[in-house]
Amino acid sequence: MTHTLSVVVPAHDEAEVVARCLSFLAEMPEGEVLVVVAANGCSDRTAAVARSAAGDRRDVVVLDLPEPGKVRALNAADEVAGDVFPRVYLDADVVVDAAALRGLRDALTASDAPRVAAPAPRFRLDGRPWPVRAFYDVFTRLPYAREGLVGLGVYALNAAGHARLGHFPDLVADDLYVQRLFDADERVATPAAFDVETPRTTAALVRVRTRVATGNAQLAATHAGDRFASTTGGTTAALRSLVRERPGRLPAVLCYALLTVAARLRARLGGRAATARWERDTTTRAAAEEPGGTVGSGAERKVRLDMLDFDAVTADDVVDRVVADASSGRGGVIVTPNIDIMQQCRDPEMAEVFRAADLVVADGAPVVLASRLVGDPLPERVTGSGLVPLLSQAAAEQDLSVFLLGAAPGVADRAAERLRDEAPGLDVAGTYCPPLGYEHDPEELRKIDKAVTAVAPDIVFVALGAGKQERLSHRLADLLPGTWFLGCGAALTMVAGEVPRAPGWLQGLGVEWVHRLVMEPRRLARRYLVDDAPYAVRLLLWSVRNSRRRPLASTA
Repeated sequence: MTHTLSVVVPAHDEAEVVARCLSFLAEMPEGEVLVVVAANGCSDRTAAVARSAAGDRRDVVVLDLPEPGKVRALNAADEVAGDVFPRVYLDADVVVDAAALRGLRDALTASDAPRVAAPAPRFRLDGRPWPVRAFYDVFTRLPYAREGLVGLGVYALNAAGHARLGHFPDLVADDLYVQRLFDADERVATPAAFDVETPRTTAALVRVRTRVATGNAQLAATHAGDRFASTTGGTTAALRSLVRERPGRLPAVLCYALLTVAARLRARLGGRAATARWERDTTTRAAAEEPGGTVGSGAERKVRLDMLDFDAVTADDVVDRVVADASSGRGGVIVTPNIDIMQQCRDPEMAEVFRAADLVVADGAPVVLASRLVGDPLPERVTGSGLVPLLSQAAAEQDLSVFLLGAAPGVADRAAERLRDEAPGLDVAGTYCPPLGYEHDPEELRKIDKAVTAVAPDIVFVALGAGKQERLSHRLADLLPGTWFLGCGAALTMVAGEVPRAPGWLQGLGVEWVHRLVMEPRRLARRYLVDDAPYAVRLLLWSVRNSRRRPLASTA
């Protein structure tokens, strides 16, 4: 076959979006393009989905690399693509059509000199909050964005340009590195445009810019020369110029500057850990469309501890995903295993209940510590009692409704009042307290089904105890696929003020269980000291023995 261009797609846990990325194949006859999909370290069906999307085409090669790492994936795919140029590097969550790919090919074959090309980004800002819109309004006016912006998910090199690049170095910001290799007059902006889904919340934007700041800092620290130096001075001058040209831009410019400073500080404080957590923005993936329908939020990095795979997410990530999905009519089940639940998951049936959840987050400092010891760190502890107020506040801001299911009689009603006080405007669609033994009573289960489905809330807080609340959540999720369910244990009791939560300093130390043990020694002493403590020790020792420390940027 005589291919006229090649496309490299690095993909780590991209089963939800990779088929959509490869949709350009339907517009290009076999033999025109050589496509190499480099699935790397995937815990999902990325490789299988890519092969299915390719069908029986011989010009699509799917690599299934055992270790995660974008740089390794790019270099491995480069070797397979060989001397087929121009070469397009395409992130698996980006969609470009055949016309855009051909435009990149034609622009790069017009010169034998080293060139890099990219289509024009078109930033999607509909429905975004003002700070996000203001940030990108300023960003698109800066010289960095106007002088041939490379990256944001797609760029291409001709043969001479690739010769200058050689191999991708071990950096998290591959696109930034490539841009800095070329002067402004060596960058080509092609007429075709592609959509860039911007973050849907201000917090998500700060996280996105944190990883950009981390990449900038790493590049400046590891590569000498003016090409890789900081551009802070030039950006500051450009911002002043924008305000002088139109003083009305001052609020947007100040917003841009504040968000940029916040991201740089966050990157600096995060240090090496911030680089290792090169996370994707789940708020944009929740909005992504695939051929013939929609998909949920993109798969996060998974961390295997004993019987469970934990999602490497923060509490803010969980809130972002729930808000984005619920606003689009998609739901799911969130579970929050701690050490007590993990030791119960030695029972295969119990483990399956928790594995079936859409989000599995770590409610317990020992769980987070175990992930660090094993060399695959979870970003933070995410508790059910912490998520209830966060999700309630987000629901109030986004006009989403909540339902409180469980706790002792009257507790859910008192918790609802407290949540309304703390999150003005919160729509509490209803409350329901099942009696003891409800799980064995078909009539009572039908009452629960009716109570919840009758109001079809966006979020349900299920406070019925580990195991029971998760089983009921799965049952209700089948009836309400557009609703999110959070198993939150004693959270509603705490919100209602029936049982005080541990002081903040104990929460910060990750020993909230000590407070609960002091408050309820008869009920919890055996659980915490006899059942859970030995299991926690075994888990931590297992983590040390099975340590798989990752090199810098291996999760990119």
